[in-house]
Amino acid sequence: MRHLGYSAPEQLRCRLKGLSVPALVAEGTKLRPTRSPDPVTAATKASLSSLAHRISSLDDELAELDARIEALLVATVPALLERFGVGPDTAAALVMAGALTGFITGAVPGLQELGFGLALAVVLDATVVRCLFVPALVAAAGARSFAQPAALERRGVGLTSRS
Repeated sequence: MRHLGYSAPEQLRCRLKGLSVPALVAEGTKLRPTRSPDPVTAATKASLSSLAHRISSLDDELAELDARIEALLVATVPALLERFGVGPDTAAALVMAGALTGFITGAVPGLQELGFGLALAVVLDATVVRCLFVPALVAAAGARSFAQPAALERRGVGLTSRS
């Protein structure tokens, strides 16, 4: 959405410039493309409006799914969620890894390998990647993790929000 705002006609670009992502989505849902006599402005508004509605819909769906996952975890493994540092994502990954280990005890060698590989991948993702690798990468990159691309700086386009 931000890139459409950068290339939008001047009046629309000024209206969207500097908005945070939630504010940009809220503003995008208010756009009415039929009220623009200019076809470029109308097309840009239509695209922004469509993207904003999709983002809102996906955010709502994600919140609903997170609530369902948390309810299932509370019903099945409440003690796991009570542990310090174990949120719904990590708890769900650990439950999934535990379920996949059921393949390891089976008699089919191919399924044993598959179960082991998937369980290991889920545990590594939930622990090493999310808890160690990503924060270490962000720390190593420092301010560059959040820097704007040089091409935008040369054009004089400033990013005011990091969300």
